[in-house]
Amino acid sequence: MSQSTARKFYGVDDPIGKTIKVKGKYEYTVAAVMADPPANTSLPATILLSFADDDELMDHGDTWYFGGFQWAKLQTSVYIRLQSGFPANAVQLELDNLARLNINSDPTLSEKVKGAFELQPLRQIHFDAKHFGGGPWVAAMNDMWLWFFAAIGLIVLLLACVNFVNLATAMAVARGKEVGIRKAIGAPRGQLILQFMLEAFIMVFVSTLLALFLVAMLRDSWATLLGYELSLRGLFSLDVILSGIAAMFSISFLAGFYPAWMVSRFNPVAALRAKLAHSSPRSFFSLRRTLVVAQFLISSLLILVVLGLSHQLNYLYSKDMGFDKDGIVTVEIPNAEGGPSFADALMRLPGVKDVSLSRVVPVSNDHWWNSISTDATNDVRHSVCAIHADDRFFTLYKLKLLTGRWLAPEDFVPDSIRTEQTIQTVVVNEKLLQALQLGTPAEAVGAQFWWGGQARIVGVVADFNSEPLNYEISPTLIAQEPGLYKLVSVKLEAGTDQLATIKQMGRSWAQFYPDDVFEPRFLDAEVHKFYAVGDKLVQLFGLFGWIAILISCLGLWGLVAFSLQARVKEIGIRKVMGIPAYWLLWLLSREFVVSVGLAFILAWPLSHALLNLILRSVAFRVYPGWEVFLVAMVAVFCSVLVTVGFRILRAMTANPVDALKCE
Repeated sequence: MSQSTARKFYGVDDPIGKTIKVKGKYEYTVAAVMADPPANTSLPATILLSFADDDELMDHGDTWYFGGFQWAKLQTSVYIRLQSGFPANAVQLELDNLARLNINSDPTLSEKVKGAFELQPLRQIHFDAKHFGGGPWVAAMNDMWLWFFAAIGLIVLLLACVNFVNLATAMAVARGKEVGIRKAIGAPRGQLILQFMLEAFIMVFVSTLLALFLVAMLRDSWATLLGYELSLRGLFSLDVILSGIAAMFSISFLAGFYPAWMVSRFNPVAALRAKLAHSSPRSFFSLRRTLVVAQFLISSLLILVVLGLSHQLNYLYSKDMGFDKDGIVTVEIPNAEGGPSFADALMRLPGVKDVSLSRVVPVSNDHWWNSISTDATNDVRHSVCAIHADDRFFTLYKLKLLTGRWLAPEDFVPDSIRTEQTIQTVVVNEKLLQALQLGTPAEAVGAQFWWGGQARIVGVVADFNSEPLNYEISPTLIAQEPGLYKLVSVKLEAGTDQLATIKQMGRSWAQFYPDDVFEPRFLDAEVHKFYAVGDKLVQLFGLFGWIAILISCLGLWGLVAFSLQARVKEIGIRKVMGIPAYWLLWLLSREFVVSVGLAFILAWPLSHALLNLILRSVAFRVYPGWEVFLVAMVAVFCSVLVTVGFRILRAMTANPVDALKCE
């Protein structure tokens, strides 16, 4: 066991040679203590047990056999050290043959559970989500999202560089005399470029130090948002340090070269005569306007995508999945044998409305998949989601019965009297009728089909989502199989003290399963977990979007300030001539308002295309309507108007005499 686990169980005592009990009946002796695994490991074992030491644990533990093949199990991994120089593809060919000959030749298997054994290099587990989710204990980090958010980070950084170029070119006029004097006394152009590039590098270097400080300060907040523990040790590796230095020089060049090159081109005579004050704003107007449009295009695009994803998440959370999920608590039981007695005890508790036993809840990532066809000789097969549940399952989850009846306890045929000619009674959904072309629900009642054995339909329910809403509704059947029940679903009475009821459930649990942990879960919260990753993505998108807006508005603030400074006398003359305030406000702000409006118009179709790309794998999706785009437009324009309007109002309310008295 790990060091922290040893301290948890034994404190400061030596754990070696002491015994622990697993699942209340399997005894193990502590043979060694290992170091705690790091937080980012794909093998977060705190206790290592040997299946080979106990055949019963091997047969009835957390693993289970793959159908009838006693040598192949799900939820296990085999670690292989290949001989040095032996080709891995040769081993893979042998594994393919094993699966083809011993598993996939069985006609009862569904297409969704065809067996395969695939080799995966150990070093790829952390980022390879294609193989078993990366690992049996920790889901792989999808490196596509790492690259995706790295790209967004670079885009935000590019916005900052655009700001720098915008402001540097705008302020070039103010430094015209400095450049003119230096060129007049013989300063070479290369020296001027080097000076401005060095200034840019110093700002980038200071910004990098501040960024490192903020990363350290906000590490816990980021860890909470992402759900991962973040370590700063990686920032001080040689690769990261060298990459950081290269990035600083690249950013300095990207942000500083064009302003330096442009300023170094100034004619020294024109600069000293202050003629640049009138020529520069016009000559660089198109560049600055293009950069402003680009900035707000990216910012608006991010905001529109965030609102679109939020709209999609709200739809997923609120969509009717075809069954009731409110006020339902589920508890996983250690074994199926004591399930009926425990369910009866729960049913007698005050505050409990109904109780059901099943293998899984209606929507799950752990469904049992089989093949179905009209009869055993028909080669046209379809995958079916098989839910094993008792007769109370239908009423507790409020499945909608279209025709026929629910399953009844007397429909179940025990294994002791079951034969190959036994016809199992099932309830199916509409999608299954469509797959097997069994006609209308009324026509399908009494019909039989094959799913490894004969089944007869006694009832048809309306389609419901048996998988998360990322997937289409699948053909589904519900059958009774008490030996597979591992979950108790409890419907709580509305308006009662749910916490008190759950405490009473815990006391009943202690009577039936004293050696096991009572872990109740609310079904609606479990359903929300299906979309937890999407929730984090929306939060991250939103964060990046508002950072982009902030950076763009800061750049706009500087541009407005410079533009107004160059037009002080113009504003004064117009005010003296009696121009209305609203017209003056439009004259001073129209360049920026039109630029932002153009950016938003371009962002609208681009956001729709990006949402299509992001949501392409989601079966049940909804696209935002005009009201979502209106909210985004108002948010962007309010940010711009606050930024621009404050500076313009200050210029408009200034005394025109102060602007004209030097004339």
